[in-house]
Amino acid sequence: MAAPCDGILISHPHQDHYGLLEEPPIEWPVFCGEATEKLIRLTTSIFGPGIDRAFWHWKGRESLQSGPFLVTAFLTDHSAFDAYMLLIEVHGRRILYSGDFRAHGRKATLLPGRAIYSLRLRSWHESPRGAFAAKLRR
Repeated sequence: MAAPCDGILISHPHQDHYGLLEEPPIEWPVFCGEATEKLIRLTTSIFGPGIDRAFWHWKGRESLQSGPFLVTAFLTDHSAFDAYMLLIEVHGRRILYSGDFRAHGRKATLLPGRAIYSLRLRSWHESPRGAFAAKLRR
């Protein structure tokens, strides 16, 4: 892991997303929501020595730059508090990382409505009428 890294992106505070955060070099920046950092610090301190590294925070629908990457976080509906999907833009391409999300429920209107080049999914529960897929085609 000696190669340079522009940043580690954590979509939400579930351990399967941050569980190996002690492994990367300390100088690699970690980006997440503010509440996600607090929950990671709390959880890791309960089960061990905690996390001793800096975090940078995003806010919903605000973009941040890391190297050539422009990252925009979208608050999304998931079973985790402070969960985001991430629109990552680089070299004229847009990739939407879903984190873990639902395209239905009380936060369905928070999904981005722009065309994207690639959609990366861990899991997907489509709405009955295909509303999410239709929104991505715009």
